[in-house]
Amino acid sequence: MTKEAESGAEAVALSDEKLSILTKGGATQGTLVQRAPAEGLSSNVVINVRFAPDGLVCALTYQPEHMTPQAWFDHLCRMAPHSFRALAGGRGSFSLNREEFAAISAAADGAQ
Repeated sequence: MTKEAESGAEAVALSDEKLSILTKGGATQGTLVQRAPAEGLSSNVVINVRFAPDGLVCALTYQPEHMTPQAWFDHLCRMAPHSFRALAGGRGSFSLNREEFAAISAAADGAQ
């Protein structure tokens, strides 16, 4: 966690998405703030997936609070099947551009 010097707000940074959620203080408490990627960093969002031995999803680096890991994985597979890459050791990853990620997240929020 980092301390925001001017407002005294605490921010939780999601490094892959370059987003932060302000958790304390200020007028924007509880809102999602998108920050521009630093120079030289990719504008893609990478979501890492870990599978259990039975093939079910057991963990993702990001998922909406109202969805289970398996439900979010299924949603990502339906919305962006081209972006999944299988890796060794029961792992995989989705690589999405920011606009695609925002649209998929909005669709998931609307389906709740």
